[in-house]
Amino acid sequence: MVARAPSYLKWLNSLVLIGFAWLAILIELTPLNEEAKTMLAPDLLFCVAAFLVLRRPSATPAFLIVIFGLARDLLGGGPVGLGALALVAAIECLRALGEFLSRKNVFFEFGAVTVFSLLLIVLQTLGLLITFSHTPPLDQLASRVFGTILAYLLIYVFFRWVLRVRGEFAADNRLPRKAA
Repeated sequence: MVARAPSYLKWLNSLVLIGFAWLAILIELTPLNEEAKTMLAPDLLFCVAAFLVLRRPSATPAFLIVIFGLARDLLGGGPVGLGALALVAAIECLRALGEFLSRKNVFFEFGAVTVFSLLLIVLQTLGLLITFSHTPPLDQLASRVFGTILAYLLIYVFFRWVLRVRGEFAADNRLPRKAA
């Protein structure tokens, strides 16, 4: 039987989400040169939230994801609520797959993140099309998905190997010892 962590660790893990989510939002909104302004930035908030929801689902509550999604929508000038709704949908789907993905190879995790980052872009684009708003060209959307996948790889390496963030399900993956 696995011992449960104290409740203050859950709040400390949530503080990690809060800190890195704000950092991701600020990096996305950082103005670059004029040429880079026309390109869509990778979705760093999705990358941070996806990594943490797959590793620490109890410390990644949906209300924090909604708050940060709304903050990004408000600060970024996008349609308020559309990005937050799509972000919560993708993150909650990843949360539902968390235990399954923890028992599989890391390539399954990258595949799931790729599928849900694509789903995130599709949901946002469909929302913009329904409201007859301007949608970005498909080449920019494709570069955003590709950039998000590469950003997730970098965030995975940083969190997993530099900060040593392991999953809650890691203890369940060990094989039982044979009795002598």
